[in-house]
Amino acid sequence: MSRKRSVNITTDAKSNKKVKNDFLYFSKACNILKTYLRGEDAKKWHPEFGELWEIDTDQKKEIRENLNLCIRINSTNAFSYFILAQLPPENEQSINDYLQFLSFVDQSTIPVDKFLWPKDINIMKSSAHFSVALHFRAKEPMTPNDRKQARKHFEACLCLRPDATRRDFYAKFLKQTDPGSEVTKIVSGQKSLKKYFTLSGSNMRDICHRFGLLTPGFQNYVKKTYVDTNFAMQEFVVNEKQWLITFVHPFCEEEFPISVTEAILDFTYPL
Repeated sequence: MSRKRSVNITTDAKSNKKVKNDFLYFSKACNILKTYLRGEDAKKWHPEFGELWEIDTDQKKEIRENLNLCIRINSTNAFSYFILAQLPPENEQSINDYLQFLSFVDQSTIPVDKFLWPKDINIMKSSAHFSVALHFRAKEPMTPNDRKQARKHFEACLCLRPDATRRDFYAKFLKQTDPGSEVTKIVSGQKSLKKYFTLSGSNMRDICHRFGLLTPGFQNYVKKTYVDTNFAMQEFVVNEKQWLITFVHPFCEEEFPISVTEAILDFTYPL
């Protein structure tokens, strides 16, 4: 069952006081969270790694109360939603809180407290996308919309944080839901990407073609993981462009617009 939060509409005359109250409640919740994290037996929490499963009931209740008060004053406080989503138990409301966080975070200023928050906001955004993707993937039965939402959020989290864990979960999901696609054939299996995107014995034109078949998330992963291959692909496209404008009609004609050549290359080799 979702938590009902009434949003107060503030007037200009009262706005400064409301903002102060918003910050006050948020700060109280963060201070309780820091007290918990500094305990000797506490599990170390980090926005990238997941929920606050070991927090005790009283601390959880107090954090939740303060964050709900904050949200009633300022319904766009993205970081309140993120902490609420991490409080157990995980349920539909947790997913709604992650989605609210994702809706407002790009318009928010990351809190300055370095003890709680990372400098790179993409860590938190990727974590939220990953949790939402796992939620939709786990639904039984999985509806077409569940599959669509899971794929959307797996894609987003891999674009933001192209690491092996996110790659593996996304690849397994594709193997489960879209086993016949070209993308799935390339990315599924532990050694598939390595086999297809290492330079040794590979035709560069084939590598570029396979790269173009990948989703943006997997393309980002290949760029970050296989740096030499990415550099070689970039060089290959530059050489292809030079070859076209030097030797191939009509691209080599002086009056032929270079922008058209570049557009064709961008379509053929989407690097």
